[in-house]
Amino acid sequence: MPQLSSAFWVSQLFWLVTTFMTMLFLMSKVIVPKIADVVEGRNKRINSDLESAENYRDNAENVLKEYEESLVDARKQAENTLVSTKDEIAKLISQKESEISARLSKEIEAGQSKIVEAKKSAMSEVKEISVGVSTEMLEKIIGTKPNNDKLSQVIEKAVG
Repeated sequence: MPQLSSAFWVSQLFWLVTTFMTMLFLMSKVIVPKIADVVEGRNKRINSDLESAENYRDNAENVLKEYEESLVDARKQAENTLVSTKDEIAKLISQKESEISARLSKEIEAGQSKIVEAKKSAMSEVKEISVGVSTEMLEKIIGTKPNNDKLSQVIEKAVG
């Protein structure tokens, strides 16, 4: 085998060093800078993506805070609307109750006055009937017609 022969070692060493140096030169000047550019581009892209993701996260947090604030505001507004509506309903109920109470009071007073009038009318009719019946009874018992004025006074005292 010629590669193991010592006569060829110098030329083999020369080509080994030349090939190594050429490869080293190519690696350092062409391949490594391209790889470095790719790695640097990836790092830039990763950093850009991280910054973008951080911006999106901050934006999402701000939107979430705004949403929560608007939700709290909406709840407060709904609660205020509910309270004001309850107050309005309570006022309306109170107003209607007072109107109904006033109307019922008037109707009760009118009914009571009708009852009083009916009672007076009934009492006067009872007195008249009592006087008539008493007059007829006394006339049949005594045989003479009694004085209606005196009889009316006696019945008036008895009835009240």
